[in-house]
Amino acid sequence: MRKQTLLWLAIVLFAGALPAIAQGFQPDCNLAGTWYGGSDFKYQLTIIPAGDNRFAITYDPVYTLNLYGFPYNTKYTGVMIKKGKSLSLNAMSILNMDNTLVPPDVSKLNIWAIQQTGKIINCHTRELIDVFAGGYYWTSDKIPLKDPPDYPLPATGLETYHRLPSPE
Repeated sequence: MRKQTLLWLAIVLFAGALPAIAQGFQPDCNLAGTWYGGSDFKYQLTIIPAGDNRFAITYDPVYTLNLYGFPYNTKYTGVMIKKGKSLSLNAMSILNMDNTLVPPDVSKLNIWAIQQTGKIINCHTRELIDVFAGGYYWTSDKIPLKDPPDYPLPATGLETYHRLPSPE
């Protein structure tokens, strides 16, 4: 009788501890998919797995700037690395600073490069912040993100992105 009581007590205690045990086994959030958000400037972000916690990324803007007298946007592509809940990424965009059709005058091309760090808040939310943002003239011999930029770019504020839910 005593063994049976102890067995039932052990089963009840184990069942009561299951939620706490399950919290220790949170799913590894799969970052692949479509995200939306940003800071003052909004983006659609696509994340594609590339293996070993590396991801190919594409930022598609939902705005058009007209700073130079003609519209352009800043679609960025790059690589993101995940270490635990921490994220780091390098991305770049090539801009034609002239309103001519292809092939453009290469002296009018610029590379905008950014480095960001961030963290996974939960499986549906992540935050990023600019660590570096710089512009490089196409005609310079500088390597983006290795050499000092030809001109600085304004850094964005904290960017928050949310996952687009997958179909059920």
